[in-house]
Amino acid sequence: MNIEEIQGAVILIVDDNPENLGVLFDYLSELGITPLVAQSGQDAIELLEEKMPDIILLDILMPGLDGFETCKRLKANNKTEDIPIIFMTALSEITDKVRGFEAGAVDYITKPFQLEEILARIRAHLIIQRLKNDLQVKNEALQESLERERKLMEDLRLNLSISLPHELRTPLNAIIGFAGFFINPKRVLKPEKVVEYGNEIYQGGLRLNRLVENSLLYANLKLLKYASGDRKTWQRETSADSDRIIASIARQKAEELER
Repeated sequence: MNIEEIQGAVILIVDDNPENLGVLFDYLSELGITPLVAQSGQDAIELLEEKMPDIILLDILMPGLDGFETCKRLKANNKTEDIPIIFMTALSEITDKVRGFEAGAVDYITKPFQLEEILARIRAHLIIQRLKNDLQVKNEALQESLERERKLMEDLRLNLSISLPHELRTPLNAIIGFAGFFINPKRVLKPEKVVEYGNEIYQGGLRLNRLVENSLLYANLKLLKYASGDRKTWQRETSADSDRIIASIARQKAEELER
């Protein structure tokens, strides 16, 4: 057994038998564990208002507040509900064990106990608890990350939905307006006008392309912390597609003018 895995842990021992307390206190201390002791359920509840152990070893048969009731109260308290509780008792009936688990205990040790067994169970539940804590921390970090990403995407959508249509309108109007001269069968354009209008269409296309590129750049900057590799590939492909579209339109207009 790797003792280093349990060194530094804090264990609360609750037992009305001073001899049991002494044996467990000395044994755990020698292993590098910090033991806390309480001789009644009420003492344990009061101690837990100031201390927060990793595990509680709880006797059942105690005067006053017994182990079952103590366990129920601890599990009903938000501050102590996640602390693993291991019952220690001479009760060996199945009904007693079931009652203990229903009260909220995670394990059960029958007296007279063996120190090696207690150590093995402490180690097992410490590992489980640490894994649960690590998972909770990761889940909380993931939720925070997802919330930041959701807000980022919402801000991005809102900004683009407000600014992009307005910015696109001017170059689109120019392209549509000047293109109308070419498709009007009743209008014969002079060569210089063909060049002028064709250039306006071309310049409008360039402005439109710049707006698209700027919008993509803005979106990429906003998403800088997310999927950087995929984003760069997407930007290169989108930029290349835009360049090909503009070049194709320019070649088409040039061929029409030559005819």
